[in-house]
Amino acid sequence: TLQLRIKNHVTRNAKIEISVYPNPLQDALHISYTPTAKTKLLEIYTIDGKFILQRKLPPWSQLQTIDVSALTNGVYICKLIDENRYSTAQFVIQGFK
Repeated sequence: TLQLRIKNHVTRNAKIEISVYPNPLQDALHISYTPTAKTKLLEIYTIDGKFILQRKLPPWSQLQTIDVSALTNGVYICKLIDENRYSTAQFVIQGFK
């Protein structure tokens, strides 16, 4: 009888550190995050889950600025994805639109 064991190496609680600022904001969202050797994806959603934007982030990058002047006032979710890990941050757009 042949027995085969497969082990999955999963790092638990290995979140990507993410920070969004200023919060609240009007026109530009600044996102800083932990740099890694892999390409990451940045996604933005409305608070009710409607997809707004996706952007590929280059390896070793650690700061992005996104023009959000076309978005309406409200609460949004920023999701940063790196292979099978992700982190989210909430931000608010407020001002005269």
